[in-house]
Amino acid sequence: FNDATAIVTAKIIFTFMLAGAVSHTHIIHGGIDFIREFFGGILVGWGLARFLFDLSYQGNFLLWIVGVFAAVLLVVGTSLLAIRSDLNTPPWQSLRESE
Repeated sequence: FNDATAIVTAKIIFTFMLAGAVSHTHIIHGGIDFIREFFGGILVGWGLARFLFDLSYQGNFLLWIVGVFAAVLLVVGTSLLAIRSDLNTPPWQSLRESE
């Protein structure tokens, strides 16, 4: 599971959210999974740097905050750009075109 996969997955989930196909419980569980994986990745990075590569790992709290906000803005922005034609098309037109 890498960053590109996370971005694509988030875009798909955001699209489902806008369509009303995903409930709030899915969003909450996804948020909890994100937090667990985010801090798990930090812990694994620290462990590898410290014990395997003998590097002095110094985390920067401000960098974490900026990184999370940048990732959220990137996912939301690209999702809106990807589905902007669907948002501008009336539902009745989409239904007629699908016949």
